[in-house]
Amino acid sequence: MDRSRRRVQVAAYVPPEVLATLDELAKRQRISRSAAASVLLAEALRADLEHQHASLIEATIERVLIQQLGRLQETSTRTAVDAQIACQLVPQVLMRQGMGRDQVRGIVRTARKDAWQSLGEPALPEIDEGVA
Repeated sequence: MDRSRRRVQVAAYVPPEVLATLDELAKRQRISRSAAASVLLAEALRADLEHQHASLIEATIERVLIQQLGRLQETSTRTAVDAQIACQLVPQVLMRQGMGRDQVRGIVRTARKDAWQSLGEPALPEIDEGVA
């Protein structure tokens, strides 16, 4: 006998309404009760395996996203620190070059306006330009 066609018997107690549903399915499909139960059991086990695979995939995606978001946060923090340093140093350097406070403030305002225009509308409130 071919191994792939070999079957073993399984017995189970089910509530009467489950048996009625199984019989109705078998009748609709024009197969035996045993064949219907076999197909449903195999499908239930396959669905469980697919659910396990989906859970593993979900956990992997979550781990990768958390890792990437951590890297993005680190990069954003470094960028914000560097930008703040530049915002504090540039006005001081310009004033040491002999420019007056009003002229430096005008340069900083223009630079900020141009930067926001290149990015779009400001999403954050305006911060101090670093000039007292």
